[in-house]
Amino acid sequence: MPNDNEVSQIIISNDSGKQVVNKPGDAVSVASKTQQPSAPSAVELEKIQLKHASLFAIQPQKVETFLLYFENNGTTLVPQSQLLITNVIASANNRSYPQINIIGHADARWR
Repeated sequence: MPNDNEVSQIIISNDSGKQVVNKPGDAVSVASKTQQPSAPSAVELEKIQLKHASLFAIQPQKVETFLLYFENNGTTLVPQSQLLITNVIASANNRSYPQINIIGHADARWR
């Protein structure tokens, strides 16, 4: 799924024309390959969720980000970051397919 802050679109096309769908909740109908797709129109989110419940059920969970900080020039987490470890573990345990990416940064001393 795209980021909630990103704009995305799909183009529905056939032999008779095309339609661009670029608003959340909009839909088009395609009756046949010889009839142009209908103009986009709004569909209630509840109707979309009911009609496509099986797709919503397998939708990946949203990414969670945790920033952990270390004491300066050390390997010990600062107290605020130590408190987050429980949340990180709980988040991983509550996911069907947990994927954890760890990105580190090391202080450097220039001599």
